Formats: sequence, C-alpha cells, structure tokens
Amino acid sequence: MDIKKRNRQKILELLKHNGPMSRKDIAERLMLTPAAVTIIVTNLIEEGIVYERGNEVNTTKITRGRKKVLIDIAYDYRYVFGLYLDRKVANIGLCNLKGDVVGEVSIANPYNSNIIQKAQEIKDAAFSLLDHTSVRLDQVIGVGVAMESSIPEQYLVEPLVEKIFGLPAVAENSMTALINAEIDLFRERYQDCGNAFFLSYMEGIQGISLINNTVYQADPTRYGHFIVDPNGMQCVCGRTGCINTFAQGSNIVAAASLIYSREKTPALYEITDGYIERITIDKIMEASHYGDDAVSQLLLEVCRKISLLIANIIVVNNPQRVILYGTYLQTELHLHYIVSMVSNYLQTDATDLIMASSIRENTRFVAGANIAIRKLFYDFGGALSREETEDPELS
Repeated sequence: MDIKKRNRQKILELLKHNGPMSRKDIAERLMLTPAAVTIIVTNLIEEGIVYERGNEVNTTKITRGRKKVLIDIAYDYRYVFGLYLDRKVANIGLCNLKGDVVGEVSIANPYNSNIIQKAQEIKDAAFSLLDHTSVRLDQVIGVGVAMESSIPEQYLVEPLVEKIFGLPAVAENSMTALINAEIDLFRERYQDCGNAFFLSYMEGIQGISLINNTVYQADPTRYGHFIVDPNGMQCVCGRTGCINTFAQGSNIVAAASLIYSREKTPALYEITDGYIERITIDKIMEASHYGDDAVSQLLLEVCRKISLLIANIIVVNNPQRVILYGTYLQTELHLHYIVSMVSNYLQTDATDLIMASSIRENTRFVAGANIAIRKLFYDFGGALSREETEDPELS
C-alpha cells in the first residue's frame, strides 16, 4: 500500500471514530506533518469526501488567534447496498457511509429457487430503492453481503453479486459482520470498548468475540454446544445438556407442545386455533406476551440457561460489553431477566455490562452495508477504485 493511500485511510478512520477534528489535531494524533495533512485534506475536500463544517467551539477558556476549522466526513458523498441473507429472508437496504438507512425492502426464501434467478430478484428489489430516493446508481460504490455461516454458497457470493449488480461486492460471515456493524455504526455506545462479546439467538445460539478491537475468528456455532445442564437432553453433537437443546426453536416448540391445551395455554391455543401443528416460536412469543403463564415460564427457563452461558463467558473472556442480538433476547422483559440472573450468578451488578444490540432483525442489512463501507470506502482511503490510489507517494 502506498503512503498516500495509507495516510488517507488513517485520516478517514480517525474522523470516523472521533468525529470532526481540525487539521492541526489530525496531524498531532497521526504524527504527520501539518503540510502533509493540509495537502491530503485539500484533496479529500476537492473530491467531496470530507468538508469543513465550521469552527471549533471552546467552552473552557478564551483563546487568541485563528479558531480551528473542523473537518468531517461527507457521509452522503456515496452510498452502499447492504444485504443480509439467511435461509428464510433476504433483508436489503440502501445506506449512506455512516450506515444511516435511506431505504429498505425484504424478499422471502432467498434459497428456495434457482440462485441466479433469486439473485436477480434481490438486485431488482435493491435497485427499486433508488426509485424512491434522490440517490443515483452512480453514487452507489458497491454491495456488502452478510451471510449466515450455514449457507454453503458463501464462497460464490462475491463474483455472483458483482455480475448481477454490476457493482463491486464484498461478503462476510454474518456474525463477524454484525459485531463490526454494532461497534462501527453505534460507536457512541462503545467508547473505549475494545473487548466485547456478541451473542446471537435466532435459530440457535452463536457467539463471537472482539478482542483489542479485532474480531476473533472462530466457529460462532460452538457456543451453542456449551453444556448448561448435564442432566438435559442429548444434543446432535453427542453431548448432553448443550444450550441449543434448550434454546433452538424446534426444541422450544416441542416443549410447548407437551403442555399445549385450552386450559394450560389458553392464549397459545387461541392463536393456533386449537391446532397443535401450528405452534411456532413466533406464536409462542406472542402467547407469552398475552399472558400465558405456562408459556412464559417455558421461555424464562430458556432465559435462565442463556444467563448461565453468559455468566461463564464473562468469567472466561472478561468482556467490557456483552451485546445480545435476536428478537427474544432484545425484549425488555427477557433482557431484564437475563441481567438479573447473570448478576445473581456472578454476585455483581451486570446492568452496565449487558445490553441489547442496536441492530434489529428487520434492519440487519446494516451489517452488510458496513462491510461495503469498511472494505470499499475506508480501506481504499475514500477512493472509488484501485486506479485512483496509484498517485505518487506523499509522506
């Protein structure tokens, strides 16, 4: 990587993490000469990537001389498409370089038909977002795709998406994408937080660690096989009492079926019209919301097992934050119960340690968008192509 590109990267990353800064402060933080910073910032301003947003306000003391002019990223300079793909749905969004959502749409069952045909449908849905905004196609720098690790076609995605969309494409495992998006796009919640643990509960339990601001790459599904009850059911992995034997949706449905009746589960019985085969995890959640005590107790028992898992993760990993993702974990009742149980297990208040993710299931495409922002904007120093970075070096 040439020096100019690297310095552009450093300046943009600094502004991304710290907000507006003066040229002088940028030079001091990056240990670059003021002349070098001035030249790079001037180029970035001419390209429309950054802009001068006014003078710094000093509320602590009266100063003499020129006020510092602050530089900030022009986040509406370009846009990205973000995709989140799983077996059930493709969540699609159009975002600016800050991850702010401009438009969104979803397509069901992205893997139930010919993959080329479905990719074309996803592309058409994504491009339709441009029709309802002021964003032009030539302002979109690329596509970021977050994919669940269980999808075998992951290694084919980048060339396929590039061919269908006619735009640069980058793909990443969904868990890596989610924790990066959480820290990058909602960084005001994670000031000085370089170590975090991200726990996802969708179909099963997955987890991933951020250590010294770097994602620790390991199989995220392994956390679903932590043993939380040695007297529990046998797991598909061969062991007994893994967290997934309690937390997987199919197992919760099976447990709810055992207590299903008009008398014991009146709300669930009504929601399913008396047909036991209509029980789903979403309807179980709905029945709990409407006050089915037996169903609520079933879900709280799952919470207790997850709390035990989280407590052990905290003891082993010592994260500064534990971030919970998934509709079930992000409900106020279950989050409060988990915090209470973990606090009890650890004999310390975990209120400030455990928090719900800022990303919701219907906006998880921002994880894909953030991949594109990272790899197609910041990694190129804001340039739109490799050719634009081949200028003479600037020290």
